[in-house]
Amino acid sequence: STDQTPHKPMSKGDLDRAMNAEIRNALNIDRTIDIITIGAKSGLPRQTEIWFTNVSGRIIICGTPGATGDKGPRTPRDWLANLKANPAFTFCLKESLHVELPARAVEIVDTADRRYLMSAPATQWYRDQVESLAELVQHSPIVEVFFDEKGFANIPSATGNSRVTTLIGTGTAGYSDQQVNNPYGLVIGPDGALYFCDLDNQRIRRLDLKTRQTTTIAGNGARAYTGDGGPATDAALNMPHEIQFDAAGNLYIAERDNHVIRKVDAKSHLISTFAGTGTPGFSGDGGPAVRAQLRQPHSIAMHPDQRRLLVCDIGNHRMRQIDFETGVIEPFGGTGTRQPTAEGAPIGSTPLNGPRTITFDRAGTLYLALREGNAIYRVDGATLTIHHVAGTGEQGYAGDGGPARRAKLAGPKGLAWSDDALYVADTESHVIRKIDLKTGIIQTILGTGQRGDGPEPEPLRCALARPHGVLVDTRGVLYVGDSEAHRIRALR
Repeated sequence: STDQTPHKPMSKGDLDRAMNAEIRNALNIDRTIDIITIGAKSGLPRQTEIWFTNVSGRIIICGTPGATGDKGPRTPRDWLANLKANPAFTFCLKESLHVELPARAVEIVDTADRRYLMSAPATQWYRDQVESLAELVQHSPIVEVFFDEKGFANIPSATGNSRVTTLIGTGTAGYSDQQVNNPYGLVIGPDGALYFCDLDNQRIRRLDLKTRQTTTIAGNGARAYTGDGGPATDAALNMPHEIQFDAAGNLYIAERDNHVIRKVDAKSHLISTFAGTGTPGFSGDGGPAVRAQLRQPHSIAMHPDQRRLLVCDIGNHRMRQIDFETGVIEPFGGTGTRQPTAEGAPIGSTPLNGPRTITFDRAGTLYLALREGNAIYRVDGATLTIHHVAGTGEQGYAGDGGPARRAKLAGPKGLAWSDDALYVADTESHVIRKIDLKTGIIQTILGTGQRGDGPEPEPLRCALARPHGVLVDTRGVLYVGDSEAHRIRALR
């Protein structure tokens, strides 16, 4: 069929400038296009309306297998025959905007790649039309689209021209200047260095981003609860998940299996318990935090007013806050029950199903990921009401290019805010996703959706393995604790 709305042609000189956010967004959210091919037999232009699919940043045109007779071959597709004969064609966007993009098609013939593409969430519709995935893999017409007249390089996607590299880690667990063992939470310290939780080494370490040298800040490598009152490097930690600095440079450590928050003094480097008794439970609200019981605290965040530390007390399905001046712990959110979270409800009286990780924006809005709830919420800093941001509640990996509230997440365990964007470690999906807080659109920016380790440097072809920590610095560099790949990566 032919679309009656005229397409706006693009000159060669305008092509790069036109690959802007508007076009990238169209490539993420549109589905129906026209393609103008050159007929394999006639040599004449032919316009065909067709669907395209965005699979983790790869632009794919595919179809269901052609019909067959009782014994006859599959019906060939004219558009595929045209592209095989003349790979150069015109890709015409026609939904969210109208524009023609010079492109080149490359037929996907590798069986493993065909299976990967036709197994992706974005190609679910095609799987629903046939009896088996094997039928699609064997018989479907599949081409990948490349843009840019000069060399037909990959289009800018949600990652733009970003590249991912390893800062530390070899892919094998270890403890050295080159190795880490299951890195989790990350933070930039007052000195500009990267501090991280080296989880299975039971240590907090510092990475000098200029020299790439590491220093141990806390932990002696033993998994225990000892050392309060002495040097932090002589103390034993127990599964340190996240860390934060206060305005004075003191370091706070959320230790999941000690059920405490520890503090390392910025001047003396001595370690002490800041909250929790070491025994799991729920008690102590309204009194000293050091006498209160926590249950598997996973995440901590410094309030922008620098007067309070917020704690995800995940084992109690609650959030709690500790006043730095008084040392008193108070409830902040959750009821202790694993029930659905009500839209617009006061944070203090609504259930939170597995509050796993939190982060603030500059204005004091809190963002919260529910691990078991497979969703992300924001808490208004003025009204203290909670509002849905992302995730349907159903576990999965789907929804890229569309509204984040309709997307599926799988156990999100890390959040970072930067410039009207929220970065999500979608841990069990093995990806990092970005939510545009103005448009509400979600996109994968790092990872393939399959567990793995690289290869670098292309972000959407670099597999991850259960990433946890995410952090964006003031330059816009995204740091990722690629936990079970035993690497810390940087996307810049």
